[in-house]
Amino acid sequence: MRAAACSSAVLMLFCRVCWAKVSYYEEHNILPSDYTREFHPWTSLDYAGTLDVKIYLTIVSISMIDEEKSSVHMSLLLRCIWMDDRILLPEGMTGDAHISFSALLRERLWVPDLFFLHATSIRRQKLFTPSEALQVYANKTIFLSSLYVKLMMEYSCPMKYTSYPLDRQSCDIIMESSGYPKERLNISWHPAGVRLPSQLHNHQFSVSISSGYHSQSTYPSGTYSAVGFRLNLQRKVQFYLLQAYLPESGPRVSYIKAMDVWMIGCMMFCFCCTVEYAVIIRFEQITNFSCTGHHQSMTGDAHISFSPLMRERLWVPDLFFLHATSIRQLKLYTPSEALQVYANKTIFLASLYVKLVRRNRPPRFQFCGYPSERLNISWHPAGVRLPSQLYQHQFSVSISSGYNSQSAYPSGTYAAIGFRLDLQRKMQFYLLQTYLPQAGPRVSYVKAMDVWMIGCMVFCFYSTVEYALVIRCADDLTTGTQKTR
Repeated sequence: MRAAACSSAVLMLFCRVCWAKVSYYEEHNILPSDYTREFHPWTSLDYAGTLDVKIYLTIVSISMIDEEKSSVHMSLLLRCIWMDDRILLPEGMTGDAHISFSALLRERLWVPDLFFLHATSIRRQKLFTPSEALQVYANKTIFLSSLYVKLMMEYSCPMKYTSYPLDRQSCDIIMESSGYPKERLNISWHPAGVRLPSQLHNHQFSVSISSGYHSQSTYPSGTYSAVGFRLNLQRKVQFYLLQAYLPESGPRVSYIKAMDVWMIGCMMFCFCCTVEYAVIIRFEQITNFSCTGHHQSMTGDAHISFSPLMRERLWVPDLFFLHATSIRQLKLYTPSEALQVYANKTIFLASLYVKLVRRNRPPRFQFCGYPSERLNISWHPAGVRLPSQLYQHQFSVSISSGYNSQSAYPSGTYAAIGFRLDLQRKMQFYLLQTYLPQAGPRVSYVKAMDVWMIGCMVFCFYSTVEYALVIRCADDLTTGTQKTR
């Protein structure tokens, strides 16, 4: 009895110690009092060191491929791994030991300022709290996973339809840092890399991916680390044939449904009836003819990179786009902006990949509240750039060099800059869309399907001409025979 009582007491004491330890882990504040999420984890007096960020992701689904807008809608599971030496951990954590935290702690941590290049929109699902996993390991490595939350992303993917409907499209999906150059932050693939589930299925295309690669992007502010992979889309010919030659009945899929079998049977029956009718008419004509005749110190170019969240605490110029109807900025974890402060106290702020919608006027920047005597705006030597790979089916796009100007209002004269966007309509696009039936995407060059349609039209035209000539000859012979009689 005494042994049993002693064992129970020891067990209760052990449970209390464990519970106290777990409570300590849960309540322990891993962030020091001077921790700030606006600063790089390795920020120090000498400004040295490069932070490595490992990334791996899974493509969960591809919900839509919009050929008119040249975009791909997909759901991704994104995972990031990096180290933050400022974190305070409980004593005794070794090896693979880790603590899992609520996703709400991410709002207090520094996180990599990653963004998807050429993404037009990104959204995340949320139930009670953001559906993310946040774990801190014994070596102060942070694991952040947008797990179970699907990043719904619309990605711009230039497509070429020269071989349509036997075409193969490729999209380079790239992630890079918006504010930290490669000397401060290096992005690379985790050994897990990019994964495509074997059960992923798309009715219109066969989907595959090429292995991930590492690259760099160079801007006037510096060179930035990036990673990417190639998404390959091979069009399924059976999908095109079913949608092109059968009336749309039920879901648009790449295999034959029971309804398709019924429709094919009905069409074959109608076709056979038409052939039968044509044969009878032809036989009658022959009979009558026979009867009648025959598609550290900060010096020089040294600078500090800050999180875009620091912008909320700084004075920034009050610029605006004249005549813009709407402006939309992409955001993954933080706003897609770069903020750098140089040794001479120059501030560099770049709002990367802002989607601007405007109408009927050339693009133009202007100050909102400061007249030209207080603030002057001018073009950087880099000026305005137009990527060489930019392609638009309906227009040829070019830009004129930037210019400086002023706008006068009753409150004063304000400095402004602008540039001219020139659009030259492609005549071949108009001719193809006007004089050919709409078969496949609307593009400015001749597709394989267009060649087929032209051939069919020419064949039908000559068949009609042939039929007219035969009828004319038959009439002439009939008339001649009657005259002879």
